[in-house]
Amino acid sequence: MSADISAAGVSFELKSEIEKALFNYARTLDEQRFHDWIELFTEDGTYSVMTYDNQQDQGLYLLQDEGREALKERAAYALGFWQAPRGKMLHAISNIDAEVVSAGEVSVRSYLIVYRTEREADSQFHTCGSADDVLVKQDGRWLFKRRAVVVDNGILPPNFTELL
Repeated sequence: MSADISAAGVSFELKSEIEKALFNYARTLDEQRFHDWIELFTEDGTYSVMTYDNQQDQGLYLLQDEGREALKERAAYALGFWQAPRGKMLHAISNIDAEVVSAGEVSVRSYLIVYRTEREADSQFHTCGSADDVLVKQDGRWLFKRRAVVVDNGILPPNFTELL
């Protein structure tokens, strides 16, 4: 049996590595390091966001990017849109559940909550939802092969351009 897999599924060490990868992802977004965000994905990585209602109806994605070049465009948009001074973002991640898919690949489901604090304003709840991720280990790092976020909002908040 692999050192990463216990009889019950995912070992404590592997779960800890996956949690660190997710927390690093959130910190990268909160610090608005969008060039670094791109590097958290594999070359063929995909990133998508849709609403819960659309997921139930097999509806449209709010956004869907496939591959490193598309992710670069998403980051460039975020950098361009956010040239004006912006407030602080805070991404909280919880309920992390990982499952080994194969050697060096895990499927992860988690919940997320995002708060935004505009300049000279109070902190506001922005959105919440879930993320279904596939992470693969490459060169000793866990990278996102797929990040699929489903936001619970029926009506999206204004200026919904955040990376989730």
